[in-house]
Amino acid sequence: MHLLFTIPDFWPHVRRGAERLVHDVGVEMIKRGHRVTVVTRTPAGPASRATIDGLDVIYRRSRDALARRAGLDPMEGFGFQAALVPLVRRADVYASHYPTDAAGLYAGGRITRRPVAVNILGWPDRAWMESRFHRSIGWITRALRNAPVTVLSDGAARQMRDEFGIDARVLHPGTFTAQWELPRQKQDRRTIVCSAAVDDPRKRIGVLVRAFCQVAASEPDLELLLVGPGDGAAHVADARAIDASIAERITLRPQTRPDELPQILSRCTVGALTSVREAFGLVVVEYLASGMPAVGCDDAGATEIITPETGALFPTDDVEGCADAIRRALKLAGDPGSVERCRERARRFDWSRAGDAHEAFYKEVAGS
Repeated sequence: MHLLFTIPDFWPHVRRGAERLVHDVGVEMIKRGHRVTVVTRTPAGPASRATIDGLDVIYRRSRDALARRAGLDPMEGFGFQAALVPLVRRADVYASHYPTDAAGLYAGGRITRRPVAVNILGWPDRAWMESRFHRSIGWITRALRNAPVTVLSDGAARQMRDEFGIDARVLHPGTFTAQWELPRQKQDRRTIVCSAAVDDPRKRIGVLVRAFCQVAASEPDLELLLVGPGDGAAHVADARAIDASIAERITLRPQTRPDELPQILSRCTVGALTSVREAFGLVVVEYLASGMPAVGCDDAGATEIITPETGALFPTDDVEGCADAIRRALKLAGDPGSVERCRERARRFDWSRAGDAHEAFYKEVAGS
């Protein structure tokens, strides 16, 4: 099959969760003998084309300024570009990965009568979509109601039913677990690590920092490492207001490259993802594959990954609960059998398994 994916941003310009997932799905499909094209935007400069890990990536010139002058969100502008894709590029399946390119692909697919799938990689929040994409919400809704829709977790599927009345198929994302299964490095100090974006309010880094301060007050060998992108200075300032000496144990590494993460995680003790409305939480699988327990919020995707033997959950925005979850995860990390339990759990989400469901879905959409 020739699979054509659209997504507003992609590597190397943006490497967060959705972009990484599209990359990894593409790599896995190529391994299985399929051809994969990605159509995306370039933030600056002319249109271009590149091959990234076997993916044929087409960068369309960004039209953000033009979209704003027309009263549109820049992502809506990309939706118009996505509408042209089925008209000018032939593929067996076209798949969107953001609400506005879903609207565009669906519109273009109606004209060409070509199969379009809609992959919702975030939390299906109707109020957010309506407020941000008020000009294109009608077409977004049509796409959701008339094209095959996938989401990342059972929780996201329930939300899709509640918010839109649509039954979506769950396609759990995967990871290449072997790249994370490095030998564990013994350290003099224990480290809580978080690789989520520190400047995204939904990630609730402030909750993690305050919970860390509580735990670290009685754990002098405990450190916090924030390796996600963004400016975390305000979070360190908050910790300094609580206890300046504990704040000194918080390290920011926003320039961390993806290829550096496996080595970094091999030296850490517990991984944390404190975000709310997380459709899945791929970094949690990476923590587990690295051999360490994980801490996550109990309101969404992390509940489908973390078990009592591999980590701890806590209520949304509950600092005390997060601190307790960190303590429980630290205790698990001290068990010699924890490394293999965590890795075995992560292997359930390896692409060798997750890829089967993705391939079957695209074959079904293609009618093959």
